[in-house]
Amino acid sequence: MNNMHKKELRSKLKFIRDSLSPECVHGYSSCIGQRVITLDEVIRAASCFVYVATGSEVQTTSLITALLTLQKEVYVPLMVGKKTMTPCRITGLQDLTQGLYGFLEPLGKIPSAATQDICILPGIGFSEQGARLGSGAGCYDKYLATRHPFIVGLAYECQILPNIPQEPHDKPVHVIVTEQRVIRTGGV
Repeated sequence: MNNMHKKELRSKLKFIRDSLSPECVHGYSSCIGQRVITLDEVIRAASCFVYVATGSEVQTTSLITALLTLQKEVYVPLMVGKKTMTPCRITGLQDLTQGLYGFLEPLGKIPSAATQDICILPGIGFSEQGARLGSGAGCYDKYLATRHPFIVGLAYECQILPNIPQEPHDKPVHVIVTEQRVIRTGGV
């Protein structure tokens, strides 16, 4: 599938996701977060790299708070350019400030070169086999190219498709968590 098809698929899936009411986004996100913290891999993990949601993405502030309450080291992305991010440890939501690109970031925090045990990432779409369609910026591809955490994708059920186009550099997610289920993908 060429880039034009990926662009059209992104547009269609983003439209569907953006069509969810704020109440659905809140309720589904809460359910998804509760499922995430019960995953064996998350329970065993010492550290988690978690995205900070924007727009209609699965919301993560409650999940971040829950992980901190469970005594996990929590890292969130700091953008160091339009397409590059680095993990920075936070101790609470008070460490997040509106950044240059319009979303909450750990400004003033020290980047970490360490690999976190878990990477919790967003997507525009996922397949049950673990393929992920991101926003197209390649930020997570770059992050995952040099680190090898257990990868958890967060999505609403409406974002799960039979097939997602993949590139050779794309890393499959190991687990996808939706408001309806936990999908173990075999994407190891």
